[in-house]
Amino acid sequence: MKIYKTFYLLMAILIFMGMKSFYSIAEEPDAIEENELTVTDYVYDMYPVSIDKTPWYDEKSLKHDIDDTVTKDKYFIKVRFYDVDGKLALNDLDALKNCIIRPISGLGNLVDTEFINELLNMPDKEEKVNKYIFVKKDSKAILYIPVKQLSSQTTYQVIIQPDVVSLDTEKGNELIEWTFVTSSMPFIKKISVRSIPQDYDEDEPIYIQGDFFRNDINKVKVYFNDIKARDLKFVNEHELEVYLPDGRDRLKPGIYNIILENDANHKRITYEALGVVSSGEYIPNEEYRIKEEGSFGEVHRNLKVSEDTLLISPSDINEKELEFDLDELMGKDVYLRKIQYEGDKRYKIGMLKTKSKWADITLYGLTLSPDAEDDKIEISLGRTEPSITKELKRKLRGEALKSDFIQVSGENFKMNNVRLSIPLKYSNGKNIKVLRYDEDTRNFYETNFTVNLIDRRIEMLSPCKGIFVVVQD
Repeated sequence: MKIYKTFYLLMAILIFMGMKSFYSIAEEPDAIEENELTVTDYVYDMYPVSIDKTPWYDEKSLKHDIDDTVTKDKYFIKVRFYDVDGKLALNDLDALKNCIIRPISGLGNLVDTEFINELLNMPDKEEKVNKYIFVKKDSKAILYIPVKQLSSQTTYQVIIQPDVVSLDTEKGNELIEWTFVTSSMPFIKKISVRSIPQDYDEDEPIYIQGDFFRNDINKVKVYFNDIKARDLKFVNEHELEVYLPDGRDRLKPGIYNIILENDANHKRITYEALGVVSSGEYIPNEEYRIKEEGSFGEVHRNLKVSEDTLLISPSDINEKELEFDLDELMGKDVYLRKIQYEGDKRYKIGMLKTKSKWADITLYGLTLSPDAEDDKIEISLGRTEPSITKELKRKLRGEALKSDFIQVSGENFKMNNVRLSIPLKYSNGKNIKVLRYDEDTRNFYETNFTVNLIDRRIEMLSPCKGIFVVVQD
């Protein structure tokens, strides 16, 4: 029986033996009768490979062994061969286009045919192929299959079509097929404690509940700011047992972000997640206090200015609809209202509805912006800061204002639309217009609206964020 037919059995044995980077599926060719050899018998490993969804691979780490301008920002799957006698050859670069890399049971093909075509059109094509596609060295050969950037948290199927690599004119490889799994972005749902004393017991763990933890505990890391946790253990697939730093790394009084890392490109930050309390002090935090706490998340009150921030629970960031009465959660007299949460490009809040005496605001299709500098979404809703209000009034000098300045602004988010219902002030709803101030262009733009004469409010839908105000026309 040919060696390739024992592929899965041999790889399972290798995992048991602790092989982690490449998975060999063939013995040295000299050990096989030459007249029985096919190219597939020369294959001794592929990368990446997962068995029973283990291990996971960082999709952004699938790089060429040569790092230069040709391979920059490119990704590759590898098949390695024994080539003791130097007879292996790449049949045809075009044949690589027929190989398949796709989500398992999915459609399409993620082979980077554009990269292959670029090589085909180069005057020194053969030299480039020998350097980047079929590389022979030290009695071995590596076939690099260029792929487009892959997604996280996905199982991929790789199919190398027959006759891509040949032993001679009559013996090409048979079909080779395997799967691998890319890393997931971890998800933090709950942290067991939010504050600990300065003289904490380092043998008393804290617990992190969530999902999508890497299935190899030796690869998972937890940091408090930049200080690594002393030890981690799996309680189950949805809970981690985390032991706090000790010795020189012992946490000093202060507020710490907790960073849960599956690998360098797949990590989750929960900001201001743990406070270490100094001996004899009530709280180490001089910036805010927790005003409300519940299944919805937390409301933090700024201790220096009239500003409250609603931190949405991580379990709610993919809900179809969320609704919050900001007056009830924060108080009617709080001047500035913000909403924060850890965003994820895979997740979307269908409708985020907020109610307030200042304005009812609904954001549709709320998610992390593709251009976000980090995962922390912050949205400011309602009245603007006094300094901004003063400047906008100066810009509108001579206009009769018929509402408060109402902002829908913030960082790291995108939305499909925003709907506003703004109360009118000193107006019967006639001869008015609504202006939107764009904070990027620093100009006002007139926008469409309707008037609810019964409730004396203007209603409007806008695809853009900004600061809105009603003025006399």
